[in-house]
Amino acid sequence: MSECPIWGTSCKDAGSTDEFFLIDSPRAGGRYKLFGSAQRQVMELTKNQKKSVTSWIVYQHSAGVAVPQIDAQNIEQIKQRRLLHFSERVDRALSFLAVRTNIGGVIAIDAIGSQSRDVLNEFLALTETEDADEAQSMLKMLGGDMGLVGRVQDTLFYLLPKGWTRVDELQRSDIHSSQAFIAMWFDESTEEPFKNGLYKAIYDSGFDPRRVDQQHHHLNKVDDEIIAEIRRSRFLVADFTCASGKVRGGVYFEAGFAMGLNIPIIWTCKETSFQDLHFDTRQYPHISWKDSTDLYMQLKARIGALIGEGPKRRLSY
Repeated sequence: MSECPIWGTSCKDAGSTDEFFLIDSPRAGGRYKLFGSAQRQVMELTKNQKKSVTSWIVYQHSAGVAVPQIDAQNIEQIKQRRLLHFSERVDRALSFLAVRTNIGGVIAIDAIGSQSRDVLNEFLALTETEDADEAQSMLKMLGGDMGLVGRVQDTLFYLLPKGWTRVDELQRSDIHSSQAFIAMWFDESTEEPFKNGLYKAIYDSGFDPRRVDQQHHHLNKVDDEIIAEIRRSRFLVADFTCASGKVRGGVYFEAGFAMGLNIPIIWTCKETSFQDLHFDTRQYPHISWKDSTDLYMQLKARIGALIGEGPKRRLSY
């Protein structure tokens, strides 16, 4: 397949079979696997649904999933993802320019030439933007009174001092906290996986694990303390393990709150509880674990891929 089923742009066939297409599409955020069972639904996506599916692929890659899979089981949930807020798109655009340029440098955001098209497609996928015209309009909007982005001619853009300052703020907020929040079911059956899986993986990755029931020093309401702890955290681990048929509403709330703050979330669930996952979150790359050792190994690897080494790295002797 030489045409991306999502956007109709050129792509590379990375090894298709009778069962699925393995596609490398810069416009769709990189590599993904499309099963034949979902091909028709993908070909019929609206423009906003295409953006949602692309953002899902981008998110999957950022979470360490090398080849996200789209099939009949998850396509409906994926295409219903909410679109990014404008402020989120702005921050992504600024971060893109910062990565691609040096101070004083410019970058072309247009479709002229193969190299420019690759840059443009990466920008479009990251910022949920439809085409070059919309991308240029958004970047021009970030100039003027906003004072974030400047331009030379019509298609060459660069970060202004205020834009670099905003990027610096984003980077500082990403690395400042050494804390990680754990949202999970408090039950006797989950204590051992908590201690030897969740807690240990976070601790050994150089972060301080926090679970609200272990914070005995505060006098606040529990809900207020949860919100405060999440706000202070570098990332959140949401474990959706539950008793059969009894989903943990609190975990969904805490994950949703973190998502609203753009705090990275690592999704985990014991393999016996996967059938209880709500369709709203099933689209995300959950770590499916069978015991605490399996949970520890997978979670530590995911933290390393998605977050990196924490500021409190523990050296083993």
